[in-house]
Amino acid sequence: YIDVPGQGLSDAPEGIQFTMGLMADAIYEVVKKEGVKKFVGVGFSMGPVPLGQFELKHPGMITKLVNLDGSFYPWPPVGDPTREQFIAETEGFCSWIESWGVAEKQWFGSLLVLDSSPEDLKEFVEYFYEFPSLLMANIYRNYTREEVNQPIGWSFPILSIYSAEPLNMEYEQLYFPDADIQVIEGGHVVQWEKYEIVNQLIWKFVTTPPGKRYGHHWRFDNNPWMRYGHHGGFIR
Repeated sequence: YIDVPGQGLSDAPEGIQFTMGLMADAIYEVVKKEGVKKFVGVGFSMGPVPLGQFELKHPGMITKLVNLDGSFYPWPPVGDPTREQFIAETEGFCSWIESWGVAEKQWFGSLLVLDSSPEDLKEFVEYFYEFPSLLMANIYRNYTREEVNQPIGWSFPILSIYSAEPLNMEYEQLYFPDADIQVIEGGHVVQWEKYEIVNQLIWKFVTTPPGKRYGHHWRFDNNPWMRYGHHGGFIR
C-alpha cells in the first residue's frame, strides 16, 4: 500500500502543489526501490487518476487495473455551453474546501461513511476531521485539473468495484474500457466495508491468465454473503 504525497503517513511539505504527476512519481519511486518491474495497480477513490499519469509516464509497468469506487473528473469540451459554469463551480468548491472546519468535514464524511458502516471505520474517519483544509483543497484542485482527466486509453484488463450502480455507461467505457464491473452497495470505502468479497474479487481478477475474460457485471446487494464482513496502492 502506498500513501501518496500529502495523504496518510506521507510527508506534506508546505509550498508545493500536490499534482497527480507528483503522486505518480512517488508511486514510481516506491516500486523502483522495491525492484518491481510490473504490477497490478489498485486505485481507490481518486487513485485511478495518479495511476493514469503513471501509465502515461511508464507504459507497460501496470499489467491490470483495479478501480475501487474511483473516478475521473470529466470536463465539458471547449465550446460546450456548460463549460464556464463547470469551471466556476469546480473552483468555487475548491475554494470552499479551504475554509472547511470540523462541521463541514463531518458533513462530507457522512457522505462516504454510512450509519451502517463498520464501527472501526466510523472511528477511523474521525482522523479526517483533523486533515488540514488547505492541504485538502490543494489535492482536490490538482485532482480535478482538466489535463489529468483525459481518457488514458488503458489497454489491459480492468476490474471496477463500485458502492453504487454506475449512472453513465458511456463514461465507464471511455475511462475504464471493457471493465468488469462489480457493484457492492454500501459506503465509499468498499474495500474496508466488504473486505471479504472485495479481496476474493481482486484475487480472482489478479490470478486470471491474460487473455481470459474475467467475470461479468454483478450486484451483491441482495447476496446473503453480504452479511459478513485513500488513496492509491498496488498488488504485485
